[in-house]
Amino acid sequence: MLALGWSATGGTPGPSPDAVADQTAAARLLQVIPLDAPWIKHLRGGGPFHRIPAAVSEAVHEALDALEGEVLRFRDPDLASATENFKTTVHELSNVFAGLHAPLDGPPTYLEVPPEWKRTDRERFYQALRENSRAAQSVLEAHQDWANTLNGKGLLI
Repeated sequence: MLALGWSATGGTPGPSPDAVADQTAAARLLQVIPLDAPWIKHLRGGGPFHRIPAAVSEAVHEALDALEGEVLRFRDPDLASATENFKTTVHELSNVFAGLHAPLDGPPTYLEVPPEWKRTDRERFYQALRENSRAAQSVLEAHQDWANTLNGKGLLI
């Protein structure tokens, strides 16, 4: 019956409008946040994240801007959920990095947990390191889930 229907209409049916919309959204998001983005590679390098290159912090903020500013939305609920979770974790990491300080001497090439905290307020210093590491790990897990979901839906080329 299916073959008769296809032959009557001239071929196999094309992708659904929802599938096309999800392909478009995936392509756009992968342009602004490639799976091998340098900031993701940096996070994969591991912590304790007491010092973050300024370029990595800026890239995290830009990724968040892209995720929050993107008007394309996934119609597939799994893709929408994975993307929203990734966006939430990037937002948390952006907030953590915003709490870091530029060194007082020299150009701001990196941000850091102030080293003087280690001497004056050890608990605050180590709590900041734990928060940095936790936020980075959350992003990596959400990023992997997002990539796996995109792949599972056939949206990675």
